[in-house]
Amino acid sequence: YFQPQLSTDTGEVTGFEALARWNHPERGVLAPAEFMPTIMSNGLSERLSEVMLVNALAALRHWDRTDQRVATVAVNFSREELSNPSLVAKLKWELDRFDIAPNRLAVEILESVVADARNDMVVQNIGALAQMGCMIDLDDFGTGHASIANIRRFAVDRIKIDKTFVAKVDSDPSQQKIVSAVLSMAERLGIATVAEGVES
Repeated sequence: YFQPQLSTDTGEVTGFEALARWNHPERGVLAPAEFMPTIMSNGLSERLSEVMLVNALAALRHWDRTDQRVATVAVNFSREELSNPSLVAKLKWELDRFDIAPNRLAVEILESVVADARNDMVVQNIGALAQMGCMIDLDDFGTGHASIANIRRFAVDRIKIDKTFVAKVDSDPSQQKIVSAVLSMAERLGIATVAEGVES
């Protein structure tokens, strides 16, 4: 599934985020909370990520061929993937295979992964992906412990404001203050923002 990302300046679709969903034969469409524990406990999280990446790049290529203007697709990358020494080479190969420029892929990294990035391979991979031209999105911003220094250290292009702050932003003054502060900080740092969980 692909969730559109809309520009609040123009109202246009600026990209999509690839979402993992399971079309269960009896229970309908299930969100990751329903099936990710099973995926992870069976060691299949990296395989799921591969499937997500391939489908996202295939969709981009299809949209290009049908003259639909989609600038970017965002794909979540887990700590396990980011720890893989062959991640960058694998990603380069997939981008070449689908003839997609690296700057059209947004690599989404959880704030908790960046905050706890003591693993040298994780740090190297994030740096190499940024250097390759991929966009780096910091996911679930505001829920972990990522510092401003880490935002700069990992060359973050966009911060994704967590849905817990976005959910009642139309009616809760305290939520409005938090979101306003995040937007102001991001603007001063020259970083784009995405509001997560906008469903109405």
